[in-house]
Amino acid sequence: IVAAWYYTGGKHPYGYAGLGEVAVFVFFGLVATMGTAFIQVRDFDLPSLLGGIAAGSFASAVLMVNNIRDRELDSHAGKRTLAVKLGDRGSRVVFFVLLWLPYALLPVFGLLFQLAILGWATLLLTVPISLIVATARKPEELILALKLTSLAALAYALLLGWAFAA
Repeated sequence: IVAAWYYTGGKHPYGYAGLGEVAVFVFFGLVATMGTAFIQVRDFDLPSLLGGIAAGSFASAVLMVNNIRDRELDSHAGKRTLAVKLGDRGSRVVFFVLLWLPYALLPVFGLLFQLAILGWATLLLTVPISLIVATARKPEELILALKLTSLAALAYALLLGWAFAA
């Protein structure tokens, strides 16, 4: 709750200092996933760490594509988001790294959980997202990528959760 407040609140909101994606990665990825696992099993383990990295990457990708869409307006308003600081090309590169990092983890999940292979099905969303973000020239063209990135994150999490539970 405190992290959410200081994202846009207070005298120096970190969301406007280029730290939003880092905070989202930590709190919506590592803390949420590893914290939940620790509460349930009283241990920090490799699947919860890797799951936290995957969840944090997707959550940060959602924020990044939103900030890419708003980059010019944010710049004029004095908001120094990471997308503003990195510029158009740099922010898109970071977006692609965040979007594709969970897939780099799938082979490891596959060694630990047989059904993790189902996570590859979410490529049906991720490939079009990548094409949209790579070719978009106007901010409104990124709205679909924002929606699909959220959907890909949800689908990946559900399929990976199913693999963990099986």
